[in-house]
Amino acid sequence: MPRLQQVEPQFDCLEVICFTIDEAEFYCIWFSDDKTDGFLLDGSKLKIFSSNDAALTFLKSFSSYKKTIKTTTYNVNEIIQTVMRIIPFDPHIVLDFWNIVDDLSSSTGIPYEGNKKDCLTNSIYDKLFYGNNLPTINTSTRTYTPQFTSEEQIRLTTILEDGISIIRKVNL
Repeated sequence: MPRLQQVEPQFDCLEVICFTIDEAEFYCIWFSDDKTDGFLLDGSKLKIFSSNDAALTFLKSFSSYKKTIKTTTYNVNEIIQTVMRIIPFDPHIVLDFWNIVDDLSSSTGIPYEGNKKDCLTNSIYDKLFYGNNLPTINTSTRTYTPQFTSEEQIRLTTILEDGISIIRKVNL
């Protein structure tokens, strides 16, 4: 996994990620290249910044990367409210969360329930993916809304709760 000394233009994309959870907010750097997507580490831990400006300043001073760097916020509180069924289920938000936690897990080595490749987990992921109704995938005029069995709902809740736990762990 790339370390601080390797933040160079070989990355196709660098992005500042903001996680909002409980009353806290923290920032880190996500990258994508030909081989992998992941997060910048400092040793074996996630490199964390206290602000968006601090992360951007770090990138500008440490890297010769010239493309525009955007910031994406993941409001983990929305996932908590989804699990508690306080807000309506949004497959786009849930899939984005699943994918970013997958990258975080892969980078830090923290096991993630969403990484299991069993039939049940794959079925849930596929339903979320199709529930995003991407125009290149869903060429019909009908909107697909995922429907989950009781077993799938329980498993999805476990995956989301595990993701929430991972976000909390990396910010310790």
